[in-house]
Amino acid sequence: MIDLLLEKYLTGFKNPTGMSNSDTIVEIYKNPTPKEIKGTGSNGFRFIADSKSKTLYIWGAWDALHQDSWRNISKEIGDNRRVYMIHTLLPGTVDPDGSVYTYGVSAMQKAIVERMKKEDWSFISKYLPPKTMEKLNKEIQDM
Repeated sequence: MIDLLLEKYLTGFKNPTGMSNSDTIVEIYKNPTPKEIKGTGSNGFRFIADSKSKTLYIWGAWDALHQDSWRNISKEIGDNRRVYMIHTLLPGTVDPDGSVYTYGVSAMQKAIVERMKKEDWSFISKYLPPKTMEKLNKEIQDM
């Protein structure tokens, strides 16, 4: 239970398929502090929320794609689920202005999206500002 409350640096990896310089080390944070969120850069951040473990993972928006980051996260935590293939993993992006984008039916099967809408994502509110969380809740329901 205590571990769920701890913010920490989880892992880093060199990402040859990232959208920025291929020499960039992608830093992934687990349950990030506001300082860590701000430290992801001026382009916003990408995230994967895990409703099963009530964990939020973030990294710089231009540093890596969700699949690449999840591949490294899952190795680190010993998890074999696949992002975009299961309702307990919510991939998304937060822009610098607080706009939130999730990846719905275009990236996932409709049945997964419908189950995703029923998951409890409220734990994310510990890490995102209230207005951003409102946008995320709307985005999830509109998927």
